[in-house]
Amino acid sequence: MKIIIGLFMWLLFCSPVLAEEMVIVPSESAGPVTANTSEADLIALLGKEQVKREKIPLPEDDEMEVTVLFPGNSEKELQVVWDKPFVKPIAVNIIGSAWKTPEGVALGMSLKDLEKVNQSSFKLAGYEWDYAGVVTSYGKGQLSKYAKTLHLRFNDDDASKRVSDAEYASVMGDSDFSSGNKVMQKMNPAVKEMRITFSKPESTESGYIPRVDGEWKIVSGVCGKVCTMDNAQISKYKGKMVQIYGGSYLSPFIKLDSCGLTMSYEIKPLAEWLDSEPYASPLNLKAKNIAVHTFSCPKDSAEFITLDDDKTAVIAWEGVYFKLQLQ
Repeated sequence: MKIIIGLFMWLLFCSPVLAEEMVIVPSESAGPVTANTSEADLIALLGKEQVKREKIPLPEDDEMEVTVLFPGNSEKELQVVWDKPFVKPIAVNIIGSAWKTPEGVALGMSLKDLEKVNQSSFKLAGYEWDYAGVVTSYGKGQLSKYAKTLHLRFNDDDASKRVSDAEYASVMGDSDFSSGNKVMQKMNPAVKEMRITFSKPESTESGYIPRVDGEWKIVSGVCGKVCTMDNAQISKYKGKMVQIYGGSYLSPFIKLDSCGLTMSYEIKPLAEWLDSEPYASPLNLKAKNIAVHTFSCPKDSAEFITLDDDKTAVIAWEGVYFKLQLQ
């Protein structure tokens, strides 16, 4: 039996015939990696030579240690990002060109080809800022089922060369653009970054593992004990977006731009947190448990509190509690 299993794994991960058929399923698996696969499992399955640790850069000169599978293999390499280090994955960065979703989404795919797969236009962020080319919505297309678990970025260097400076300027900045935009169509950029996240990780002892990646809309805000803003200033933030992808953070709060989200967090009952932060009660938060994260910034800091409904969060900054909803 061991020989048969070993032969199967060799065929799956070593055979050149099957290399282009390797499938990733957002929220479920990327090759041998699932939400419950540990680094020890991967070593036992693939061997030590195919499983290496590596540090990758984060904003503000920070680093994060990941596990690299099939290192140096341009077709098969993967990076496993850990929620609980080397025990429970939270995401997989797709590095190798051979990996595809069941629909055929892969690195190198053009904007127009993704529209065909999605059977609809989609939205992506403008260029020349930290999240240039990130897909922000699949709309009502075929890929909308992966809205929170398949993360793509169209950021190839050649795209801007296909349009004039004036045209390129029209799709720059912190705004969403339709893939059907005539300049986007003319640029027709390619997917250069691809990641999947796991949507339903196994419960911990507390019953809650926080999900933070995605776009969060500010829906309301209230003053704390020491508040630096009046109601008019707080209301200006309503509707603005907070974006978090792989620990990188970009906010509408100028002092917090490009801060890094700490990988560690503290889980506690919501009731206990509200006892210590009673001024947040008017936000009408409903959850059993919360996770308290910290943004690591060179000049400032803030708390990011996620609720176990996986849809609500709070940013505590400058004495104000801002309530957010995952989009």
